[in-house]
Amino acid sequence: MFNIETLSETLSADYARVDEIPNGLLDNGLHALTVGVDPKDVFCVARKLQGWFHKKAGASLLPWLASLAEDRGLRFKGTFVKNQVSLWGSCSEKRNINLNQNLLFLPKHLVEYVLHHELTHLDHMNLSVRFWGSYTRVLPNCKELRREIGALNADDIPMWASPGLDRV
Repeated sequence: MFNIETLSETLSADYARVDEIPNGLLDNGLHALTVGVDPKDVFCVARKLQGWFHKKAGASLLPWLASLAEDRGLRFKGTFVKNQVSLWGSCSEKRNINLNQNLLFLPKHLVEYVLHHELTHLDHMNLSVRFWGSYTRVLPNCKELRREIGALNADDIPMWASPGLDRV
């Protein structure tokens, strides 16, 4: 069992031989997954779950970001979902926004904090006084949320979601 807190979903996972499952993972649609196990590849399950999770993150985070940007009258060039090691999100000078797929394990209010943070970087690329002034107008409690996100425990994210397993 694992909890995708942002989407208020709890999913269970069952396992079968990898050659019995099309593409190695079957989403049963009822908050249950069947994941293919390969006894010769100890990371097979983690990679299959990460691939599924990456798609789920993109399908929920990217439209959410676009909606918030539209509400604020902001435009960005591109958005990407990644499995980042130490960042929840980032914004480049080229106006590209990267979001960590593991945001889905956080409460909604903290995901919204990250999305608005990256959107604010479209106007202010650094963490200047102007950035915080602009950000505070959007999220008046942003400093409290910053402390809350900083206090998160890495144990809240399942081991299979760890960055780098997709390359093993």
